Amino acid sequence: MSREIEDNLEKLRRIAEEQDIDLLELLKKQNDTAVPQANKQKRQQYNYQHDQKHDTQQTRDHSHKTEQSDTSLVTPTKDSAALSSSRPPQAKVGENTDTVSSVKEKDSHSSSTQDQISRHRVSEPQSSSINDKKHLEKLQEEAWNSVLLARHSSRPNTLYYINEISERYVELHGDRCHGDDSALVGGICTIGGVHFTFIGNQKGTNLKENLQRNYGMAHPEGYRKALRLAKEAERFGRPIVSFIDTSGAFPGIASEERGIGEAIANNIMHFSVLTVPIICIIIGEGGSGGALGIGIGDSICMLENSVYSVISPEGFASILLRDAKKSKEAARLMKMRAQDVLEFGFIDKIIPEPPNGAHTNPSAAAAIVRDSILRDYAELSNKDMATLLKSRSQKIINYTRSVNDDRTNTKKSKILTKLKAFFEG
Repeated sequence: MSREIEDNLEKLRRIAEEQDIDLLELLKKQNDTAVPQANKQKRQQYNYQHDQKHDTQQTRDHSHKTEQSDTSLVTPTKDSAALSSSRPPQAKVGENTDTVSSVKEKDSHSSSTQDQISRHRVSEPQSSSINDKKHLEKLQEEAWNSVLLARHSSRPNTLYYINEISERYVELHGDRCHGDDSALVGGICTIGGVHFTFIGNQKGTNLKENLQRNYGMAHPEGYRKALRLAKEAERFGRPIVSFIDTSGAFPGIASEERGIGEAIANNIMHFSVLTVPIICIIIGEGGSGGALGIGIGDSICMLENSVYSVISPEGFASILLRDAKKSKEAARLMKMRAQDVLEFGFIDKIIPEPPNGAHTNPSAAAAIVRDSILRDYAELSNKDMATLLKSRSQKIINYTRSVNDDRTNTKKSKILTKLKAFFEG
């Protein structure tokens, strides 16, 4: 008996490998098919036993009547005719048995055909659900892979790009109010003979540097330093290039006490009306208000394997999905990849990376970023400032609009009207 079970299991394993499905799912499918068949056999057996009992009772009654009448010939009654018609066909003596056997073969063939049809109807939705599940798993892996590449510890950071793409640069410090923030760097550089003011989030490449740079999460003094440098660039007519790579602004108590929300909001307001071209590039993570604080510009780009979102996938999974382990599913639902953000219209273009990510060939990635900055500057410098400011304000207004503009309610329309009046007035 055990040998027979082992043979059956081996057959099921081969079938599962051929159909590329899990063995447990195949067993479940076999069980779903076998249970109705078993119930059908039970009903047939019950009906047959019931007919046998009824036949026996009819025979006894018939014998009793025969003894009372003391006759050898009995006329068949309606009940016996009905009984004989309900019995399965049996070959009589001298009757052609081929006819009976052909009827049985037709019945068995019809039954097997119906079983195959029912089995196909049962397995078809299961196969469809399996394909949908595999497709979702593929999308989740792609989204999560982008998150991992954006967070890679060897990924080029702001100071690496500045050192590679500029002929010379000098870093400036302090917000002239509280102090300096090493999580957000800035200064003056020369790229292709053009003087730029650069600002950007700075992550470390190891644990010691990350602790020093606070993992790229800036305090209020960091955003105030960025605004100070941007105002200086406006005063001297220098274009601004911003490198964004942060999971968000630092949410600590000291950061809240010094007014992190006000600092970010103040940056958004002033950056939107600066009278110099602004080029923003998301080189890694673009997280929440930490990215928006230095992410308002005329040309907003993303590297191919960077991400842009209002919250991290882990935070999304903990708050909305009630399970931090569902971060992969959250990454898919959030549509945070560069391709998705471009489709939503929140960025202007995607900057390609070397195969398998910028960390595999940082110098090549830096050369691509340098060419993109110079092309964007050449395009923006040919436009008058009024056109740039109108286009920049329109980008900010578009951030507040839903995907379907028909659903915009009256309150939201009033807010948009006020924003438009502020930027254009």
